[in-house]
Amino acid sequence: VLSSTLTTKLGRNTLTSITAYRKRSVGPNEVSIDMSEGYDKVRNYTPYQDVKQFSQELRLASPAKQPFEYVVGLFYADSDVDRRTVTTILPNPVLPSPPVPRSIATDSVEHANLTTKALFGQTTFRLTEATSLITGLRYTSDSVSSDYNQSSVVSFTGFSTPATVKIASGSASETNFSGK
Repeated sequence: VLSSTLTTKLGRNTLTSITAYRKRSVGPNEVSIDMSEGYDKVRNYTPYQDVKQFSQELRLASPAKQPFEYVVGLFYADSDVDRRTVTTILPNPVLPSPPVPRSIATDSVEHANLTTKALFGQTTFRLTEATSLITGLRYTSDSVSSDYNQSSVVSFTGFSTPATVKIASGSASETNFSGK
């Protein structure tokens, strides 16, 4: 994790920049399940799972403890997730092949991206020393996209079926205004 906060005066106002970068890598991982005494095995192998995130916030704030105060800013975040998984099913080798396969192997690769952008502002009106009126508005735009590729092969004694390939992708976006 890398992060920094920089603050500087801009006239009477305070400009703050908050930047962060995070990376997490997991793998390789392996999980094995034996369904019976040494046969009907399921092997799940994940060679990698990587997550990366970057975020940046810029904020401009008026002096504190004034009759009128404000904060305005921008926010941006981008996250990427990449993962590969290989699943192998090994049925009992005593059973005849065909009709019982010797192995079923599935290889899948996934990628997802999430991006958030926001503009925000907040004002404080000090009506008395004990009473304030606070208003705020935030505009947020989120987008997500994902890709998924999967290939499966069923192997019998002496031959394999052609690979079955599944490919999917999609994206969605949403915007929102929220108030205070």
